[in-house]
Amino acid sequence: MPRSLRLIAAAVAAPAIALGAAGIATAATPGIVAEYPAGTGAINSSGIGAAPNGDVYGTFTDLNAVVPFTTAGPGAQVSVAAGGRLVSSIAPGPDGAMWMTFNFTAAMGRLDTATGITTQFPGLTSAGWSSAAGPDGRQWVTQSGGQIGAITPAGAVSNYPIPTASSAPIGITPGRDGRMWFTETGGNKIGAITTAGAITEYTLPAGGAQPQYIASGADGNLWFAEAGGNKIGRITTSGVITEFPVPTANAMPHGIAAGADGNLWFTEPMPGKVASITTAGAITEYSAGITPNSYPSIITAGPGGLMWFSNENSASVGSITTGNVAPPPAPAPAPSVAPTGPTNVVTPVAKNLRTATKNGRTTITFTLRYAASGNYSFRLETKAGKVLPMLAGSDIAGVAVKKSTTKAVAVKNAKAGKVVKVKVIMKGKPAKGTALRAIIAGKKGSRTTETIPV
Repeated sequence: MPRSLRLIAAAVAAPAIALGAAGIATAATPGIVAEYPAGTGAINSSGIGAAPNGDVYGTFTDLNAVVPFTTAGPGAQVSVAAGGRLVSSIAPGPDGAMWMTFNFTAAMGRLDTATGITTQFPGLTSAGWSSAAGPDGRQWVTQSGGQIGAITPAGAVSNYPIPTASSAPIGITPGRDGRMWFTETGGNKIGAITTAGAITEYTLPAGGAQPQYIASGADGNLWFAEAGGNKIGRITTSGVITEFPVPTANAMPHGIAAGADGNLWFTEPMPGKVASITTAGAITEYSAGITPNSYPSIITAGPGGLMWFSNENSASVGSITTGNVAPPPAPAPAPSVAPTGPTNVVTPVAKNLRTATKNGRTTITFTLRYAASGNYSFRLETKAGKVLPMLAGSDIAGVAVKKSTTKAVAVKNAKAGKVVKVKVIMKGKPAKGTALRAIIAGKKGSRTTETIPV
């Protein structure tokens, strides 16, 4: 029984998959599986999450580490669990970092994927189970003691008790209504919490359903896996519940996530399958290419239309193609409640990055929006945190760089919401992981965010 399947009571060669022009697996044919061993010392894969940098990160509790993956295989292991803490789940946060929970420890971890630096924050009421980014700029987390927590990128934690005793929450995801939706395995309910902490619970039609993970679908509804009921459930934001039986008996569906094809994809640990369900309720199951008895567990959407899943009983993660990639769903409407807690200090304006290399110099231009008012400083850094010189001619939000410097460029009296242009000129071509770092000074110390990898 996989550890992550919460109930009340060897290296594998990866089959070839089609690659697009950029070297990313395409998803023209659904159900093609590849498995990627984590490397020396790994025994099982616990959690999995896709990072904004294009890597997919798997957690390996026995290693006390996370491992980045692409379709080319694993990257270098990153140790994240100091002090005996055992890393469990991992998910992308609102600040561009990856956020982690730990077995038996009331703390959250943050991994900066650009630098490899990890930070741990105490303050939860009980050990976290899984987490997801909220619309208010905080990372929301289910806790084994029956609480929902929310943490800012700076580490400030708020905890909200679930009304139902022994609720045993597991999965959590943002809904289009501005609330965070979660499952209650012990309470046999689906819950929703506003960013102000108000909780509403919806009881499932039959007892013993044991809902596990939950995801927001392209249809605007919330979809969840029922390990005890052997069903996939759907709940509208007004609380109307519909259930769809899984074809394989005793499959114990567990992880679930929305795919780029518009379907929901879920894992079946007991028979060793990964399946998809349309928003109309049609289910297709896949098992070819999945190692027997590997217990596929958590699942997430990754680049190139692939779904990635952890193998709870194997030292590997897997990917599966989804079919023809559909356009992304329409953006969610703004939340109906006022956001609480700080957000990123800057927000890149999408699809405007331009890079040109000439005469041994690279010019990178883009625009960004200030998410907070204050005095900023900007510096160019490598993935390892080494400061790189910005050359003369660079211009950071109207502040001209007149000669080459490794000092931070100061921008004073920035106003929240203002969009500004940035031009960075550097020697040579930027290595992978190079980024412009923005720092804003505040009363409680500096807050930092990685803006745009250059």
